[in-house]
Amino acid sequence: LEPRPEGWDFRTDPKGWVAMGGSLLAFVGMVAYEVRKSKQVKPIKRHWWHWLIAAFFVQHYFLVIYHRILGVGLMGGLYEGLWVCSMGLNVAAIGVLTKQYGLISCALLSVSGGHSIWAIDTMMMVYKWDFKHNNFLGIADYNSPYGTVTDLSLWCETHHLWFMPLCLLMLATSGYRFKISDLFMSGTWVVALSTATFYIVPIPFVKVIINGRHVNMRMNINMIQSWWGLNHVEWLHRYDPKKGESPFFAYWGYSNLLYFILNTGIYLVSHF
Repeated sequence: LEPRPEGWDFRTDPKGWVAMGGSLLAFVGMVAYEVRKSKQVKPIKRHWWHWLIAAFFVQHYFLVIYHRILGVGLMGGLYEGLWVCSMGLNVAAIGVLTKQYGLISCALLSVSGGHSIWAIDTMMMVYKWDFKHNNFLGIADYNSPYGTVTDLSLWCETHHLWFMPLCLLMLATSGYRFKISDLFMSGTWVVALSTATFYIVPIPFVKVIINGRHVNMRMNINMIQSWWGLNHVEWLHRYDPKKGESPFFAYWGYSNLLYFILNTGIYLVSHF
């Protein structure tokens, strides 16, 4: 897995289509698995207000993309929609639509590690009352593409705070219980989506438009270029490709393994 050359287009690269197809198959397989599994458990109770939460999730997903398009142009905004935390909004909504609440569980588990650290980081930002500079963990980021914090940029990032509680609320009131298989399905989904992102989003820079000017912007979507934040923790960034010391495959395996371990830890803690 090597960075793409200038002018690279995933639509002309067979490996890009394989990655896209693999990601799609992972999602279809996740849905099919949940459909089959749902026949073996007690019926799920879907409340009318679950529909409202699902609609809210989808609306927020498109609002996030719209906000990014306003900031960096069409392609840059669409790339942002690939974030696993953004896609989780849609996966959970599909879970409500199809009454496969295992998908809500998978969506929640796929972001549990990142969202938990984001929430801790945000509490420190609230304590300092500074949403522009993050000198604590470096995870939470409420800045717009212009480097300023606006009402819209602030709101668009709040799903890192309310997504997990709303998913937990729907699961608790539906009668669904977490299963270890959900953890592994969510891990498969994260790996597939990060691989597809690597083949879709240009590296090292994306040509975007900011304030009418063409700018090369480094997009670290789904951590395809380096571990997100925690820059002071050297062992986390040991295999970052930007250092040029390790092949991407080593970083890809290392980062996905660490993230899965983090999500597993939160899954286990939630069962005590």
